[in-house]
Amino acid sequence: MALAMGYSLIQTNNLRDQNAEMVLFVRKAANISASALDKLQRVGWKLRIEDDIVLPTIDVEQINPWHKWNLNKIQCWSWTEYDQILFIDSDALVKGDLSEIWNIPGGTPFPSFEIDTAVIAAAPDAWDHTVKDTKFNSGVLLIRPSDTEYQLLSRALATPGMHLPHEGDQPFLNRFYEYRYFGLPHAYNLNVVLYRWFPMIWEFLWPRAKVVHFTVRKPGRPGEWCIGACPEKGVLEWYADVFQEMVEKYGYVGL
Repeated sequence: MALAMGYSLIQTNNLRDQNAEMVLFVRKAANISASALDKLQRVGWKLRIEDDIVLPTIDVEQINPWHKWNLNKIQCWSWTEYDQILFIDSDALVKGDLSEIWNIPGGTPFPSFEIDTAVIAAAPDAWDHTVKDTKFNSGVLLIRPSDTEYQLLSRALATPGMHLPHEGDQPFLNRFYEYRYFGLPHAYNLNVVLYRWFPMIWEFLWPRAKVVHFTVRKPGRPGEWCIGACPEKGVLEWYADVFQEMVEKYGYVGL
């Protein structure tokens, strides 16, 4: 998925003009093979191989398996060599130009704000029962790295009620930034849940989409992305086309 997402980003954005670079967060403990890391670099990723975040008050084994390592995302706030970071989960494809995002409030401080009122920018989550949740989805986040903010986030994780034992990053970040986040439009995190449950809204948003997020249906092995007549078949075929284009360009086999 990181190969496909990186390829989609390169194809749709001129990073040099945006004064940006592609950085892939890689868990050192995942022991990714040298050949796989080489493939990622060829697509355009600058690799950042990191130790897992140290959280003495949290038992990682209690976190839901599919969210087990997501709290590592918080380490991005410590990457202070960058002015801004647009974090994108790897189960996404970039579909449009992202250049405008660097000038919205989540990335550019409000002149009247003090440093201790840091904000982030994120798009609303969506579910089968609602197009626009009151909570944001943390699969796409615009942040301003800050050592101070990183320490505040780390301490908050140990605060009773801020993080529940089974949770990953999203509920925690929603509590921490409840009144301090800037709302991005759906276009920056088009949730594939809308494809099935709100098709008319999906069709409206599709031409405007910047990032498409495969939340409820993860792309898997080629040929097995949509077994039978699964509800997300159409959008997964688009993913397959992007994936195949990437494979053919770089001559990758056996992914």
